[in-house]
Order: sequence, then C-alpha cells, then structure tokens
Amino acid sequence: MKHGLTKTIPFIFAAILSGCSTMPTGPERIARVDELVATHEFAKAEALLADIDARDPAFEALVVRRRAIRPLIVRFEENIAERVDELKKADEWPEAEALLDQALEKLPDSEALRKTERRFYADRDERLDHIDREISLLRGEHLAAKAPLVEMAEEVHPRSIKTRWQAYLHGRETEQLAAELADCGELALEEARYDLAESCLKMAAALTEDESTANQLVALQQRRAREQAEAAARAKAEQQAEAAARIARKTEQVGQLKTRYRDLVDAGWWAAAKEVLSELQEKAPEDPDVVAWNEELQKVVSDRVEANIKEGQALYSRGRLHEALAVWQDAAKLAPENPVLQAHISRVERFIAKLERLNKDDA
Repeated sequence: MKHGLTKTIPFIFAAILSGCSTMPTGPERIARVDELVATHEFAKAEALLADIDARDPAFEALVVRRRAIRPLIVRFEENIAERVDELKKADEWPEAEALLDQALEKLPDSEALRKTERRFYADRDERLDHIDREISLLRGEHLAAKAPLVEMAEEVHPRSIKTRWQAYLHGRETEQLAAELADCGELALEEARYDLAESCLKMAAALTEDESTANQLVALQQRRAREQAEAAARAKAEQQAEAAARIARKTEQVGQLKTRYRDLVDAGWWAAAKEVLSELQEKAPEDPDVVAWNEELQKVVSDRVEANIKEGQALYSRGRLHEALAVWQDAAKLAPENPVLQAHISRVERFIAKLERLNKDDA
C-alpha cells in the first residue's frame, strides 16, 4: 500500500504544477503580450512568445509579435543609452543610475543594457576622479596662499607653541598634497592628458621646492611644444594633400565632362551639350577649350535657332500647327529666353486652343 502511494504522489504533484502554470492562449495571450510590450516589460513578453503552439487560434498573430518585438527591444535599449548619456552630461548621475536599474528590471539579460551600465560606472568613476583632482588643486591654491601668513605668524612670535604647531601642520599637509599632485601629474603624463598633467605639476612645484617636480614640468612643457609643432606640421601636410586631391578630382571631372561634351556635339545633341558646357564653365571657366567651345556653341545655337524659326514659320503658314509648335519648342530648349521664339510659341498655342474649342462646339 505504501509503495503504490509513493508512485502516485509525483503524478499528483505534476498535475498540480501543470494547472498552476497554464499558458494563456488565443486572444487572451495576445492581449497580455500587447499589455507587456506597452509597459516595456519585454522579458515577460518574450517569455510568453517563446513557445507558440501551431494549434493556438492566435498562432499567426503571435508569430508576428515575436518577430516584431526584437526591433522594439533594440530601440528601447538605444533610447535608454541615449537618455543615460544626456543625464550624465547634465551631471544627474543618480537619475541615470535609477533609469538603468529600471531598464534592467525589464530586460535583465540585455547585453546592450549591461554594456551601458558598465560604461556608466566607468564614466562615474572618472567624474569622481576629476572632482577629486579639482579639490586637490583648490587645496593647493589655498595652502599656497596660506603659506606667507603661516611664516609671518612664526616671525611675529617664534616661541609660540601654537604658531609652531600651525607651521608644522601646514608643512606636513603641503608635502602630502604636493606628493599627491606629483603622482597625478605622472599618471596624466602616461595617459597623454597633458592639460591635467601640467595643472598638477604646476601646483606641486608651487607648493614645494622639489627639483624633480620642476624638471618634470619643464620636460612636459617642452614635450607639449614639440607635439604641438608636429601636429601643426601634420595638419599643414594634410591640408596640402587634400588640396592636391581636390585639384586631381577636379581635373578628372573636367576631363570627363570634356569627353561628354565632344560626344554630344558629334551626335548633334545641342541642348545636352549646352548643359555640359555650363558645368564646364562652372568648374573651369578659364580653360582655353571651354572658352573656345562656348564661342563655337553660341554660334551653332544661334544658327540652329534661326533655322528652326524659319522652318516653323514655313510649317505654320501651311497650317501644320502642331509640327510648327514642336520645331519651335525644340529650338526653345537651346534658347529659352529668345523673345521671337516665345512669341511664336504663344501665338500657335493660342491658335491651336481656339481651334480645339471651335471643333468641340461644332461637335
């Protein structure tokens, strides 16, 4: 009897668990997924979409949602990263951390959010280091300003225990801070953060008469001067190279345009040739070929337009209005501002429109 009961218990337990973890189906499941997505509970929504039964009446709608949720997650991660960066720039670090914590509650396994979190903590540590250095520099300024007063007090009453104790404390604090600033300068030098290195070493040198610190400062200033000169030389060389590259590109473009122009002229495509010549005049207005071609093309265009005007007039006089209009419109592509052409075109268009109205009335 006891053996049979032992076998039955696991089945009863499994049934209870199965009843407790029933997955919603159909419209209920869709509604739950949509609700979770709307509140950015993406991990829970993905869990609901993980195993979809093809027999589920909402199978297709669930598949669509499973496919569509990934871009939403990526955008959510990007938005969080952008907002965290904005808060960091505004020095609102607690708010940024709280936002990250909330996002990670919704997507605890997101590698993108974890990366944003790691960058946040690194940036916060760097910000704290910067503040500490600023405090040290301010302390250095304070100690440097205080030094003459401490010396004056000793001169006024050299036997005073109070003044001697003040001088001792001031000297010890000055030595400690100078050592900290010297270390700051060395570390900044290793990291090539020269502004910070110079600030720290200058203050350390102002606080003590340590020769090594003074030598480091001089070496730093010389190094910066060399690197600035090298950077200026590189910038000049890059500018010259870029200028040469621009000239080469322009030369190549002009060459290609010249080839196109000659091909268009050979084909007798004057309107297109005129457009290419306009580009050449913009890029190489003083080029001898361009100057000569401009004079030649103007003459060709003038002769062509004049011939087209006469051809159109002949067609017009024989009542072939549409043919006359086509000839004049082609000529207008070469000389759009020619007043004679525009007058002919306007006249024949009015005449054609009038004839069309009369034919319509007769019909």
